[in-house]
Amino acid sequence: YIGRMTKGRDYYVYMFIDEQMAFASVFKNLLVVLLLYIFVVASVFAFRRRSNAQLLKIQMMQEEAYKQKLLQEAKRADMANNAKTEFLQRMSHDIRTPINGIRGMIEVADYYKDDLKKQDECRRKIWDASGYLLELINEVLDMARIESGRVSLVEEEFNLSELVDNLVTLVKPGIDQHKHKLEVHVKNIEHEDVCGDTLRIQQIFTN
Repeated sequence: YIGRMTKGRDYYVYMFIDEQMAFASVFKNLLVVLLLYIFVVASVFAFRRRSNAQLLKIQMMQEEAYKQKLLQEAKRADMANNAKTEFLQRMSHDIRTPINGIRGMIEVADYYKDDLKKQDECRRKIWDASGYLLELINEVLDMARIESGRVSLVEEEFNLSELVDNLVTLVKPGIDQHKHKLEVHVKNIEHEDVCGDTLRIQQIFTN
């Protein structure tokens, strides 16, 4: 037996229990504790495993998002490079036109040195051609617009007859150099004074 004694004021209390009953409950309690411990440990491992799986999933999603971002940036960079290449190839041709026009007007002015009227006409056409050239150069310097591949249109007043006349002046040196003949016939224009983007229109005509 396993027992215990307690003393009162004028008496003693003895308590005892059979040894097998005492140890049976101890083993039972130990078994319950062991099962609880196993359950807690299994729960912790399951939680950690699930957490690791979620973390791995999140990392994979982040890596995929980063990969897509890199692909998009590479695509944008490639589009910007293609836009710049195409723009510069086209612009290199456009810039030659006003330069040739200016050079041609200088040659005409040198030929008619004593003709003041012709000199004034040449200076005016050189001024118009240089303005067109300046607008083209400003286009080249605006790299942000080139990379975007977009065209910004402006609205300004101009005269169609004067525009055509200036264009003929610009291309005439090249025409004479190759011994070609250019005839321009403007007919049935109801309104000569219009609004639009003169730079784009001149680019279209010259090309």
